[in-house]
This record gives sequence, structure tokens and C-alpha cells, in this order.
Amino acid sequence: MQEPSTTVSLAPARRRWWRAGGLAGAVLALVLLTVPGCAMFFMMTGKGQQKALFEFPEKARVLIMVDTHPNTGIPVDVPAMLGTALAAQWQPRANHPLEFVDPGRLTQLQYNADAFRSLSIADVARKTHADYVVYVDLLQFSVQGRSENQISQAVTQTMVRVVDRDGQRVFPTDASAGMPVSAALPPTLGESASSSQQKDKLIDLLSIRITRMFFDYDLEDQAVIR
Repeated sequence: MQEPSTTVSLAPARRRWWRAGGLAGAVLALVLLTVPGCAMFFMMTGKGQQKALFEFPEKARVLIMVDTHPNTGIPVDVPAMLGTALAAQWQPRANHPLEFVDPGRLTQLQYNADAFRSLSIADVARKTHADYVVYVDLLQFSVQGRSENQISQAVTQTMVRVVDRDGQRVFPTDASAGMPVSAALPPTLGESASSSQQKDKLIDLLSIRITRMFFDYDLEDQAVIR
């Protein structure tokens, strides 16, 4: 005769717990113990650090170039304002010392519009004595005027890439036109902010979203994760 089994079956309640959540909890714990899982955990909890997507060599000479296209309606002062804001946001947060090329060198090249349009980004780098050009293609920058009972809107779109003085695109490295970076302010109703104030806020927001690709930052830093 066969001996009776001494195995004790799981209680129904325990089986239900395992089916409902135990297996999922075990898998989640296993995932979070891995290195990618830890990064995912930090993103879920808002803690940890985001590494730079691209890092320049120490003491590299970097030129920030903001470019626009005809018939986009972008205010003529925005490219220079954005270039200044980018350097101001980036310089104190850089992972190591960088030399930002004087934007006046770029302005001098732009005086002759026809000659400037014939230059490649690598040409601009060499003529301004830059090692790298951060090329910001400003596709849209719109701050809609508003009157009483009209909703104001402010939105901007860019494509960003980094090119070295030899003409090699070093970021992003795929075949795309660049890294898309956009920003928009929450719509407002009434007289809460002037168009000039909205423009300044939009430039500030866009500048931090572009520059944070190039330095490490804490995921709890509210000044950066906007």
C-alpha cells in the first residue's frame, strides 16, 4: 500500500494572495535589484541622478549657435536672448570647466549674410576658434498676444545637435536631424503676464531643457526638471 502523502497544501487564502500579488511582487523586486531596475526605481520615486546625454572634453571651446529660418515669424531678438540664456544656465552646472566662445565672434560672421549662409557648421567652428558648435535650430517660437478674456499661449520647438570643428556630428549620433527639445507655458487667461514676460519665461524654460542634456543633475532639483 502506498504511504499517504505528508505534503500540506497551501491554504486557499494563501493561494489567492500568490495569484493576485505575490508573483508580481517577486518579479518587481527582482527587476528593481538590477542596475536598470534601480534607475527605474529612482525615476519612479523622483530620486537619483540623470547623467549627461553627451559630455564635452574638459576645457573644450564651445560655441552656442541659435539659427532660425525665413518666414517663421520668430522675433529677431530671440536667438541672441536664447544663446545668452543657454550659456547662463549651463556654465555653473557644467560637469567640468568649459570655455564658451564669445558670441560676438558669431555676430561678426553674420554681418555678411550672403557669405554666412554659405558656411557649414564646421566652417563656423573654425572661424570662431571653437572645438564644438551646439547648433540650436529654432523651428518655432510663438507668444500669442492676448487681451481681456483671451487665453495666452507660449510654445517653442527646436532641434539640437553638436558638431565638431571637423564637421563630424557627435550628438546625437543617429541619422536624425537632431534632438527635439520643446517647451510650452501653461495657458493663462486675463492680464496675469505681459507678452514680454511670457517670452522671458519661455526662453528660460527652453534653455534649461536644452542645457540639461549636457550635465548631470539630481532628479529632485526642481530648477532643472521643469
